[in-house]
Amino acid sequence: MVLSSVQLFAALLLASVVTSARIRSTPQHTTLLSKDRKVNVSKIRSTTNATSNASVPTPHTMTSTYVLQAVLRNPFVKPNKYAVNFGAGDGFCMIPAQCGVADTLGHGDPVYPLYRNFGYSGLAVEGNPQLLPFLSVNLPAQNISKVASFITPGTAITLLTQNKAPLDMDYFKNDIDSYDCAVLLSVLKTGYRPKVIQVEVNPEIPYPIVFGVNFKDGFKSNLGNAGFYGCSLTLAAGLTKPFGYDLVSVSLTHDVIFVRSDLIPGTGLQPITVEQAQDEEALCCLAPNGVGHFGHLSNYNLLNMYRKTPEFMLKAMVPAVDKACVMSQQSPTGKCDVPYTLSLNVQVEISESES
Repeated sequence: MVLSSVQLFAALLLASVVTSARIRSTPQHTTLLSKDRKVNVSKIRSTTNATSNASVPTPHTMTSTYVLQAVLRNPFVKPNKYAVNFGAGDGFCMIPAQCGVADTLGHGDPVYPLYRNFGYSGLAVEGNPQLLPFLSVNLPAQNISKVASFITPGTAITLLTQNKAPLDMDYFKNDIDSYDCAVLLSVLKTGYRPKVIQVEVNPEIPYPIVFGVNFKDGFKSNLGNAGFYGCSLTLAAGLTKPFGYDLVSVSLTHDVIFVRSDLIPGTGLQPITVEQAQDEEALCCLAPNGVGHFGHLSNYNLLNMYRKTPEFMLKAMVPAVDKACVMSQQSPTGKCDVPYTLSLNVQVEISESES
């Protein structure tokens, strides 16, 4: 019997899941994981008060404060000390109550030190209204607007306008676990040009796949979402490039950081390729066995083996993404009714986000 490419990948994926399950059950592997975790923790310091790039699990892993301070070394940069945080959580931690005194897992909100240590004003928006009291406690300064609101491509602009965010605000962070790239595109299209952009990407989508969830009212956003959330690093870089941004770093846990190209001279920062960033995202932020939020539906390591034949990679991802959509959105019809792009062409996502 001759297997199709997708059937072959499915067979390999099943084998990997079975193998990884067996490996995880062995005491020896548990011990190794424990040792690795201790090593990683010893290298990573809190990002909530870091003013230098103290944590370097990969060559280009940088903190928000490190990148911003580098940009401000450019003598032609005029800071306005304004930062926007879309997806603010409790203001201190991106996963509320998971940071503690020493944030060893990188869950500390990257905008918090700008507000707390550098006296930044700004806008902090969180979609869960139950977190607003915590947001107000953790960010007590009166010059920071704390808002409970769902963030969409439309409301994003309304929020920025109402709060008089500068077009060239110093820092813009976008991490909403849903249609992140659609919101980012809307902000850039409207004319905003933040000096630094930090956005969460879906690291389980390998280079050079273009993936992005597009806006739909009623989208169910849950942490992980069976892999159906956000956008691929390839798409995030492809959307920002035409607006004059360079990719300069990755950041814990699933983020990448862009800086306006005209501001990079004199900063010491260097643009990196999408492929470099993707490899570092996998190294810092994915399980060694390649199993992540997609679970049994996909395996990053197996997909990444076919980087030089992206058409094969894309075919293998189609059923995984579709099933992840159905699972995460709890579709009663058994069909995915949320628009998304899965392709090898960034322009497809741009056109669909605009429609």
